[in-house]
Amino acid sequence: MWYARTLGFLLLFFVVCAAVLPAATFGTVVPVTGGASDLVLDDQRQRLYLVNSTRSQIDVYSIPQRRFLDPVAVEQLPLAAALSRDGQTLYVVCNAASSLVMMSTANLQVSGRISLPAKPEGVAVGFDERVLISTVGTGQNNAFNVLLIYDPAASGTNQALIPVTVSPPAPANPLLPPTNLGRPALIPRSFMAASQDGRFIMGVNLPNANNRVAFVYEVASGVVLRSRLLAGVSPVVSVAPDGSKFMAGLTLLDSKTLAVLAQQNAANANYPFPTGTNFNLQQNQGGSIFTPDGGRLFTAFNIAPVQNPAARPNVSQLMVNDPDNLLIETAFQLPENATGQMVISPDGANIYALSESGFMIIPVGTAANNPIAMLDTNVQLLVNDQCGVYANRRTGTAFLRNLGRGRMTATAAVQTEATNTGVIQIPGIGGPGGAGGGIVGGGGIIITLPGAGGAATNTAAAAPQVRPTVAADGVNFNFTFNAAAARSLGTASTSSRSPST
Repeated sequence: MWYARTLGFLLLFFVVCAAVLPAATFGTVVPVTGGASDLVLDDQRQRLYLVNSTRSQIDVYSIPQRRFLDPVAVEQLPLAAALSRDGQTLYVVCNAASSLVMMSTANLQVSGRISLPAKPEGVAVGFDERVLISTVGTGQNNAFNVLLIYDPAASGTNQALIPVTVSPPAPANPLLPPTNLGRPALIPRSFMAASQDGRFIMGVNLPNANNRVAFVYEVASGVVLRSRLLAGVSPVVSVAPDGSKFMAGLTLLDSKTLAVLAQQNAANANYPFPTGTNFNLQQNQGGSIFTPDGGRLFTAFNIAPVQNPAARPNVSQLMVNDPDNLLIETAFQLPENATGQMVISPDGANIYALSESGFMIIPVGTAANNPIAMLDTNVQLLVNDQCGVYANRRTGTAFLRNLGRGRMTATAAVQTEATNTGVIQIPGIGGPGGAGGGIVGGGGIIITLPGAGGAATNTAAAAPQVRPTVAADGVNFNFTFNAAAARSLGTASTSSRSPST
């Protein structure tokens, strides 16, 4: 005797979504007229120095007063800045003027300048107060004066400015409007950052549209220890507190070998990304910063779909990563797109990040004071068996945990977006095209089902019944196989044979 047992499957994908709560964003935007290409934190004086390339000035923001002080005029087209180790001088490289400008942080006035043999793009300060400057180079193939060392202790002598003998390829000229898409943070083609102890300076140069060069410079010897050609990295650099590794755009590199340790990828997330999207190298935009103790890495990079013409960047997710392997633990919705450099206060309480209209203040130290929604699973499999063998699998539960404090409410709705591929696309935090993950301020649950193609109503008709119940530290979503769908044949079947009787 032959018999067949038919199973019906409903595979549910869940993603926390803030699209229904426009106010559920984390952080505050501070507009900057003209935008900024770089920012520097002066923790001693509780200030931010923003390099305003379009206005050729340094905008000074007082953190405790929450307002801008009088700007400091510098020379033409400033691109980057770095603070001296003693906090007394802000060094600013001005590309069009081929100069290094010194600004006193005590009186907020220009205190000096030196002429450079080439147009500069990046700057960093080592433990010995010597300043490393990257330029577009001079001479044949721009191979000379790519890296310069300025020694303030030797000011006025012929040893004040000396070239680094062996340097990486020079960066390209700055990406000026309109080619920088109106984002000043994309202007520099070179960026450098020092380790916390100032012993090493890590940098990235972009010689052309296809090549990127990461390098490690040792301050004590004044030598580039190693460099490497890499694809897909951006000139936005952040260094781990112990100097053992650094981020160059989406890529995590080992400082000693320049081996690639990890790269941001949607597969690293514990929540689903929109179908067909991943981290976008077409417009490599965003930044990162390690926590002061090195225990976490905050990142925000472009996850807009790759298409032609290029889609508008989506860099509004601040993701919390494991700094060893870039696993994404959760993500917070930002009020607008991040564009580049990030800095963090020494106590780890606040991140300051360049953004489309200026910069954002992101109080990550108080994130847990808000409701933070996190699903314990983003997939549920419900099974209907006409013979009743799998009756216990007709129901399932997903728990939406509140990792923070405060009251959190959540509801469930069926995602009814039609698709030609038979798979419903999953919008993330901030609407379609965003990532998922945690939400500060609450949110809703969107349930998506594998569709059969065609009208979205077919998907809705097959959706499971859902009943939310509030628990002490979150919300349980209890799902039951759709009764109407249970009366029809399923999407998969198995056959078995029993002895004749």
